[in-house]
Amino acid sequence: MAFHINSIFYKYHIVKAADEMGVDLFLELTGSHLVPSRRALKKWRIDIESVVLPMPMRKTIFSGCEHEIQNANRRICLAKKGFHQFSRGPQDLSNFIRPIFNRKLAGEKLTKAEIRSLELHGLIHADGAITPIGNSYKVVSLTTKTQCTMLNIPFHELRVGVRAGRVEHAVMGYLRETTDVRWFFIENYIYGFFVQKLTRSIFDQIGLAVYHQTIDVISRDLEAQALELFTLDYFNSQLEQFEKSGMSFVDSENIGFTGMGTADILQVYRAIGYERFRTIITHDFKEPIVFSWGWPDLLGLDGETIRFVEVKQNDTMTVSQIETFPRILAMGLSIDVYKVQYGRTRPSESAPSGTIAPL
Repeated sequence: MAFHINSIFYKYHIVKAADEMGVDLFLELTGSHLVPSRRALKKWRIDIESVVLPMPMRKTIFSGCEHEIQNANRRICLAKKGFHQFSRGPQDLSNFIRPIFNRKLAGEKLTKAEIRSLELHGLIHADGAITPIGNSYKVVSLTTKTQCTMLNIPFHELRVGVRAGRVEHAVMGYLRETTDVRWFFIENYIYGFFVQKLTRSIFDQIGLAVYHQTIDVISRDLEAQALELFTLDYFNSQLEQFEKSGMSFVDSENIGFTGMGTADILQVYRAIGYERFRTIITHDFKEPIVFSWGWPDLLGLDGETIRFVEVKQNDTMTVSQIETFPRILAMGLSIDVYKVQYGRTRPSESAPSGTIAPL
């Protein structure tokens, strides 16, 4: 038996949770994610009180509403942990929020509703101070060179000849010619492929399907159980299974990513290592959006170490990169940023001498 998200049964669980937590705190933590407004919550309460069912019918409905029970409970679990306060998904602020945020940065006076909007988008704290993600949005408008200076990331300029294909391929070709490092273009698949491969068996062990994401673990209150399973022995056993299965990375989306064979994949896992992967997965259970986006474009395998390169042309760093790059650096991994300009060069040279500092 399936029910719409705004069925009377769903409303019952939401109203019950609001009463248990306190309506003010409940609305503060959830915004309009679970119930549109305080007024709607009052109406839902009236709707529930107006329903009268004979006990046999009530038992029948409750027994057939397992999906609805789970859906409501998962949303309430996320609410109690503050995961409905804001979303880090969008790369850019909406046309509604950006002007308000700019006025905040300029020191202008805001209305209570505008202040509340900035809080729900995670841009300011309750005391009005700018949050870390708010500071990231401030940095996103700066030049790439200035961003690199602020984040302590080496910045290089590179001129390449006019050619077809993605700019990442031009830089990767240059690096392959000028370094002994083996370079791959895989971008956010450091998370989407490597991290998620590690967590699939764990999700299966705690009763989730392999397609579930970190947020599904959080919504079921299974974070501690999942982390307990991610041991060094588990990590090594997964690598053994990957080697036996002959796993590979293929560009299924056909957008120019570099394929990787089993030996390359295992080398990446070992170069990043158990402790760094544990750091990523642990942080996932606190801020599940952060590490899934914002990885540098190019990955380099330099013996037993790993290096990253971000390629820019006309764009600057995204909010996700401004959040993720410092976390990557904090794990002891290196990132270089290459700002590319296209120009005419002789066919024999990838870049004019002196345009870029060597890695």
